[in-house]
Amino acid sequence: MVTVTRSQEEAVHAFVAMPRSEENPTGSSRRMLLAMLVVALLVGLISAWHGGVFTVGDDGVSYLDLSDAWRNHDWLTAANGCWSPAYPVLLAATLAITHPSAFWEPLVVRGLNFLIYVGAIFAFAFFWRELTRSLARRAAAVGLEDELPKLSWLVLGFAFFLFFGGEFVGVSLVSPDLALFACVMLVTGMVIRVKDGSMSWALFVSLGVACAIGYLFKAIMFPLSFVFLGVAFLAARDKRNVLPRLALSFAVFILVSAPWIVMLSRAKHRLDYSDVGKVNYLWFASEGFDDYGYPFPWKPAPGEGMPIHPMRDLLASPHVFEFRAPFRGSYPLWDDPSYWYEGAKIPFHLKQQLRTIERALVGYFTIIQREGALLTGALFLFLAARRRRAVLNMWYLFVPATMALTLYAISHGLVQNRYTAPFLPLLWAGLFGELCLLHLKKNSRLLPSLIVAMAIIFCLPVALNLSANVLQSVRKIHARSVFDHYDADVASYLQSIGLQPGDNLGYLQAPEDGTNKYWARLAKMTIVADMSFQDVPAFWQADVQTRTKVLAAFRDAGVKAIVAYNGPASARGMGWVKVNASDYYVLKLSDLARANN
Repeated sequence: MVTVTRSQEEAVHAFVAMPRSEENPTGSSRRMLLAMLVVALLVGLISAWHGGVFTVGDDGVSYLDLSDAWRNHDWLTAANGCWSPAYPVLLAATLAITHPSAFWEPLVVRGLNFLIYVGAIFAFAFFWRELTRSLARRAAAVGLEDELPKLSWLVLGFAFFLFFGGEFVGVSLVSPDLALFACVMLVTGMVIRVKDGSMSWALFVSLGVACAIGYLFKAIMFPLSFVFLGVAFLAARDKRNVLPRLALSFAVFILVSAPWIVMLSRAKHRLDYSDVGKVNYLWFASEGFDDYGYPFPWKPAPGEGMPIHPMRDLLASPHVFEFRAPFRGSYPLWDDPSYWYEGAKIPFHLKQQLRTIERALVGYFTIIQREGALLTGALFLFLAARRRRAVLNMWYLFVPATMALTLYAISHGLVQNRYTAPFLPLLWAGLFGELCLLHLKKNSRLLPSLIVAMAIIFCLPVALNLSANVLQSVRKIHARSVFDHYDADVASYLQSIGLQPGDNLGYLQAPEDGTNKYWARLAKMTIVADMSFQDVPAFWQADVQTRTKVLAAFRDAGVKAIVAYNGPASARGMGWVKVNASDYYVLKLSDLARANN
């Protein structure tokens, strides 16, 4: 590695420096940074409003239910094997301070998400600044500091944040993914500092804290924290002096994580840091699931154990399942999925594992297709470079990102954009960072223009989606309907027909609405039985006798009303009532006699 002198380091204007041709580099840079910040904030606000649609998915409902548990000191419910605690705690604090009505709850939650988004902006800026400084030091060592394409590089970083932070995750999604994005950026920026020789004890304390906070937001950060600490050790120049400092980082990580690990382990009666990996592996790599698998009953294959808390199959055809649990929530099946898989063992099935990895690779390929501008630009720069192996110099970014994507591929066949959002920027930033240095040595004048053009094309999908959201909002305002809140309509209707908070509900799943049960939370009721979406079409087409058996099964489960989504026109003739302008139908089971006619 080339040694960089202090004078060379001072000569590098990292992150905000401009080419010599600018008369006022500092002022111009600040204006550009301010403009980028304003645009990023505007993107966050538009994403938060989400075209005036206030829907909250099942994951978000579970996090909100857990926030109630933390506020009410319901430790049995709070000690959850699947959903990490940090985001519910933030939700609990926010809701405790604001006291919103059920109608305005989603808007308050998005306000919290917007604050996390602002934090993610600065976390990404920290990562990008540290990476830029590191590249600038390497360029300065060979006399290239004045030719670094700092403006275009800054634009590329801005594009990365808008796409991966603003588009892949966004502000409207009620999940901790944006917080994990921020933590990964902070940790990576600190690792870069360690690589470049920083030995501040405060830095290593902060590294341990950031890793622990990331874990408390999402469990995948627990194994990845060891990867980041290992990378920091291998990348450090002075390994002898860095070792005790990384030991401090590790100790801080354990210290901050320990209260949650102890709480969860006591609830599970075993040492446990999370069950989410185990549950996902069972869903996607187990032989114990048939067509009624994820998230329906686990039927273990030989060697996979036996469920301690099995769900009841109330009716075989069409399937009606009952799921009662000792913890509180709107949808017990999803409030803590790990509860239903207690007793499971994880045998290795090569065929299923390969199928899961294949499914994940297809998902990654689909995601990469959306990044065609980056792929094309990187391929062009790579083929035009001479020392292509030099790209591996950025291994300290590639390794943690690749490990994260590998963990998802092994245990989670259903790869989503938000899972990859914190890690793909590391791969792309490392690749383009090294390629830029390679082409600077060739004195490539096209490099800045190429990077800017690539960044603009890359962000076009973001602009299109934002435009669609704005247009949708304008249409709603023109129609004098500023937002849609059909979940609140359903909750209000359930209360209007005499149901009380705490009552039990049934649900007919629908493929197009299988992950939205927010109405149950707003009504403060619990879904204790449902029908899988595979059987719902057969239910609507069945004869009176079959429908009567289904409704009787729901009634025997203690259900007072059944909610269905997107029922057929004939549903009204069966006693179902369409809720206002929504696509939801409700049947009160006291009207069973009418439903049979």
